[in-house]
This record gives sequence, structure tokens and C-alpha cells, in this order.
Amino acid sequence: MPGVDLPKAEHVLSVLRQARLSRNATAAIMIAELVYEMAYTGLGAPEIEEARKAAWIEISALAAILKADLFAPPAMWNAALKATERWKELLA
Repeated sequence: MPGVDLPKAEHVLSVLRQARLSRNATAAIMIAELVYEMAYTGLGAPEIEEARKAAWIEISALAAILKADLFAPPAMWNAALKATERWKELLA
């Protein structure tokens, strides 16, 4: 269902970018909410679902480290952004 998923992917990307520029405690909350929002079993094409799942995994890892340390290295932010961008590209 690209019609539904494309706005969701755009939203996730927007929140990721905003969170990256936010204070760490705020970013932790924002990213944790994304993990919850993305946790569903989609009915899209397998490659789209794989991309969504990959983005969810990267965002979940980011949420976990932010919760634990209130800090995430740039590589983790980049991995989450790249995975989400890939998901969005497949939907466009």
C-alpha cells in the first residue's frame, strides 16, 4: 500500500532529522515514538517490507542507545537515515 506508506516514510524521515538536531533527552523520546509507530506488519511487496523492517531495526537500535546513554554516535544516526531513505525511495 504505497499510498499509505509513503507519507509514513516521509514522516519517519522528518522526525529522524528533527530528532538528530534536538537535545538528546528529547531525541530519545522522539525516536522511541517512531519505533512504536513503525511496529506493524505491512502488506506491501516483499522488497518494500524488507526495507521498512531494515529501517525499523536501525531506528530501534538508535532508540535503545539513546535510552541507555542519551547519546548515539553519528554512524547510528546515518544508518537509520539511510535505511529510512531507502524505504521511502522504494515507495515513491
